[in-house]
Amino acid sequence: MTACLAAPCPGPASCDPGGHLRRAIALMRTGAAALEARRSAEAVRALGAAVDHLVSVRLALEPEHAPEGQGALAAACVRAARRLTDAALLGDAALAREAERAVAPLLGPGARPGAAR
Repeated sequence: MTACLAAPCPGPASCDPGGHLRRAIALMRTGAAALEARRSAEAVRALGAAVDHLVSVRLALEPEHAPEGQGALAAACVRAARRLTDAALLGDAALAREAERAVAPLLGPGARPGAAR
């Protein structure tokens, strides 16, 4: 689970949280589909990369980098990352889909869970 963290943003303040969230959602969908198809190695790579993107969002929301009121977004990222880790460990696509449903609304109405992007 080091795809994004291996080449981190220059600094949390310069990261694009929306871009990381969009990429995380795409990777969650890829990982869930791979789990459903019993392609566990592919699923673990995708879900791990999604967690890395959520960590980047979380780091960008540290109080010194983000305005007040971002606590709910940061908490949603942490909860989703935990769900994705469980999904990868247990091979449970439903947990990956649950994580996707938790973060997709953060991007607005165009980011419906399961919607192709």
